[in-house]
Amino acid sequence: MKMQTLPAIFQPTADKPAYWVIDHRMTVLIPGEQTNNAYAVLETFVLPGGGPPPHIHHREDELFYVLDGDITIFAGEQTVRGGAGTCVHIPLGTVHTFKNEGNRPARMLTTYTPAGVENFFIKAGTPTAHGDETAPPVMQEAMERLQAYAPQYNVEVLPPENG
Repeated sequence: MKMQTLPAIFQPTADKPAYWVIDHRMTVLIPGEQTNNAYAVLETFVLPGGGPPPHIHHREDELFYVLDGDITIFAGEQTVRGGAGTCVHIPLGTVHTFKNEGNRPARMLTTYTPAGVENFFIKAGTPTAHGDETAPPVMQEAMERLQAYAPQYNVEVLPPENG
């Protein structure tokens, strides 16, 4: 059996599709279709105070690598707060979330194995440009879209811990 060989792709990040998912921007750097669905890589841009509700990926592992800023990552019973160079692996099935508790925007490289969940962000998110740093207001419609698409991608969105 011969493996399909995919070409290397060079494309500026500014040309990649980006989406506001609630209050953080996800830019799809390498979609699964470019890796035989082995993995997907996204840049996650998080404004101060931003981050998703607690959730569980039932299909893929997730890896966060902080590029800039200060992010607190909650995974199961563990909490890690770190700046650039912090790397956290979240095994599938683990309740987790993250929050920018700093006073400036933060960026992370986020990898999902296997790929596929990037399509969840595309469907549930609001299209934007990669450099956009102004999140749309968090509206009930955005939360409803997140909840509606989550089951299709084996993602379970939980209520916020303070709500």
